[in-house]
Amino acid sequence: MLAALDEYEANLGPHGLPLDETTDPLGDPDKPNATHHYEARVVRDWAQDAIEKREKDFKDDPSRARLFTAVRVNH
Repeated sequence: MLAALDEYEANLGPHGLPLDETTDPLGDPDKPNATHHYEARVVRDWAQDAIEKREKDFKDDPSRARLFTAVRVNH
């Protein structure tokens, strides 16, 4: 199973989608015979957003020893 996982992951592009699908000529939106296309979606990582906001509180007192992490807080 690990070999299969390695093979699968080796075929993933930086976007997390299989390269053999994303490079398929049938995904070219400029081709009349295209069967599919890709759209970019923007998502917001709320954990990273919280970290960046907290880091700004320390911009005048930078320290490489200070680590920022996000924790989930339920309401």
